[in-house]
Amino acid sequence: MIDFCKNKNYTHHVRKSRMAETILSIQGVTKRFGNCEILRNISLEVEKGEFITLLGASGCGKTTLLRIIAGLETPSTGSVFLRGKDITNVAPNKRNVNTVFQNYALFPHMSVIANVGYGLKVRGFDKKNIEEKARKYLSLVQLDSFERRYPANLSGGQKQRVALARALATEPDILLLDEPLAALDLKLRKQMQADLKRIQQTTGTTFIYVTHDQGEALNLSSRICLMNEGCFEQVDTPLAIYNKPESKYVADFIGDTNIISAVTELEFLKENELFARLITPAGTVINKYDASYKRYASLYISVRPETIYWNTDKSKLPDYGFQLDGKIVNHHFNGSFSRIDIETQNGFVFTASAVSGRNVIPPAGTDVYFTWSPVESVLVNEKKESRLQGGI
Repeated sequence: MIDFCKNKNYTHHVRKSRMAETILSIQGVTKRFGNCEILRNISLEVEKGEFITLLGASGCGKTTLLRIIAGLETPSTGSVFLRGKDITNVAPNKRNVNTVFQNYALFPHMSVIANVGYGLKVRGFDKKNIEEKARKYLSLVQLDSFERRYPANLSGGQKQRVALARALATEPDILLLDEPLAALDLKLRKQMQADLKRIQQTTGTTFIYVTHDQGEALNLSSRICLMNEGCFEQVDTPLAIYNKPESKYVADFIGDTNIISAVTELEFLKENELFARLITPAGTVINKYDASYKRYASLYISVRPETIYWNTDKSKLPDYGFQLDGKIVNHHFNGSFSRIDIETQNGFVFTASAVSGRNVIPPAGTDVYFTWSPVESVLVNEKKESRLQGGI
């Protein structure tokens, strides 16, 4: 069996500015539980002040990695450095890292201000300093008037704010957040996302956030670490991961997309850029091309629904050198936008989008024509190149 993750020289990092400070360095971390390998040779450098999100499906290893950073798990191999100090075997309470959990973990017999100040009390701060800092962070999470209440009298969102204030009050080097919004309803979750972003930017604290929600990851992060089977599939900015996925898995996991297998028929130059005519199950299309893809055995095109132009009149479509045709088979209303499913003659179904209220969606069975810009679709491989070569 090929180990796609084995590569001692592979480390994810950002392009460092001259003043950038690496606050956390994870080097070659592997974690096994019995014969089950949960993490495989993970390496990552985190700069001070970043908002890093560990994103992935259940069982991909993201929570295990968070627990290793917190000191709640010890790696089977590899090391963890905080501000240049090896903390791999340092106890959780001896590393300046705090965690916010999904279940809040508040003390029910303590008031809000006592909960927020608890960590400071344990560290030996005097009563005056405890109250000053507790009030400062309660103000930051906009709960100034709640300090004398008890957890039983708070809503889920308020409890999560208290837990966040408590974790920040000791001013940790890194704040770890383990799916903290999962128990909240959609509207409150969106509000808390905005608050988390504001608080992280205000404090400058390094956040490492675990979620399976791609919307949260795209909205909150300075970088996303998309995990798959114990490895990093791609580590990049939200914009780059969405627009330039490095593998079929990334393209399919982040956002909605149409994935089509492709075979190169012809390469050609147009305005000093290389393009290719590709044969797909849906028909012949054109895509901006990179000669490096020649070495890939299995090619796919990722086409986002919002990049597809469609119309019942083919003459009204932009001229990108190709058009496909099909019939509308379904229409999904999603509030501010709609999704339409278009089935081609050979049975391939594309999903395109339309702005609700601006576009009149024809009924099922209507013939439509569609196309997309060759520079907006992305050619991806079955697995990213570094995994094929034994990377990550």
